[in-house]
Formats: sequence, structure tokens, C-alpha cells
Amino acid sequence: MTVPRAPKMTGARYFTPAQNEDLATLFEAIWPGAPGRPGARDAGASDYVDQLLAVAEAYYEVPGWRVTYQEGLAMLTAGAKTRFPGLANLAALKPNQATDLLSQLQAGALAEFPDVAWQKNFFAVLRSHAIEGCLADPRWGGNRNGVIWKWLGYPGAPFRQAPLCAHLQQAPL
Repeated sequence: MTVPRAPKMTGARYFTPAQNEDLATLFEAIWPGAPGRPGARDAGASDYVDQLLAVAEAYYEVPGWRVTYQEGLAMLTAGAKTRFPGLANLAALKPNQATDLLSQLQAGALAEFPDVAWQKNFFAVLRSHAIEGCLADPRWGGNRNGVIWKWLGYPGAPFRQAPLCAHLQQAPL
């Protein structure tokens, strides 16, 4: 079995700035910040996904995620505009509106989507990427400046030159 290589992060972006802001709003509803507690926006979780989807040497799941995000964000925007008249985009959602919209998405209750399974899958992708973007090693584009790690008291993952089990290789037989 071949283990896929980690994608090389280049700083390139996949989303337009407006789409990134829409995603940042959704991610903040999934991992909200509060005074003294960083949220997804503080961690740059949407930037993590934006860069992940732009990798040239596409990780095997990236092409599918690109389609899911393009279609899902468009359908979610349509759903938001139906529920909240006058709304320009997802970035304009108030926190309680974003939470409500995501709750409906998770339940499969949005008529703008093809079916319940599509909605639940899109919610799962959003949720997992929001969490990844908050907890990721900052060198992968998320957890900006290690803000979530610092808040959790985690010192960070040091770069290791030697294998993790080097001490076992040196043990006498």
C-alpha cells in the first residue's frame, strides 16, 4: 500500500477573497471564539483550507473537495438568502444566523441541496476542515501563529531529525 505524500503548501489560494470570508464566517460558527478563547477566524482555519485546495500536486481528496466546496457554498448561499432576506453573502451572517444555517445543513433540512446525504456530507467536510484548520501545525497554513495550541497549553510539535523510535534502535539486544 502506498501512503500518499503530504501536499507541499506554497501559499497559493483556491478561493476568491469573498469565498474565503464566507468560509471564515461558517468556520467561526463551528469553532467560535470568545474573549480569552481563540476561534476559527483567529486561527485562520479558512486560510488553511484555501491553501490546501490550491496545492498543485493535488492530494487525492483535493479534487473532490474543490467540487464539494464550490457547489456547497453556492447552495448554502442560496439557502441563506432564502432564510435571511436582503443577505448579500454568507460573510454577512450574524453568528446566530450562521449557527442556525449550519444546524439546518447538518439535519439535511435545506431545500436548496439535492438531498439529505449531500447536506450531511458537506456539513461533515466543513466541520472536519474547521477543526483541522484550528488544530493544524502552523506550517500547513492553519492554527495561525499556534494560537489554538497556545490557548490549549500545547507547546507545539518540534521538528524531529531522528525517527520517533530512535531510542529503540540504539537499545542492546
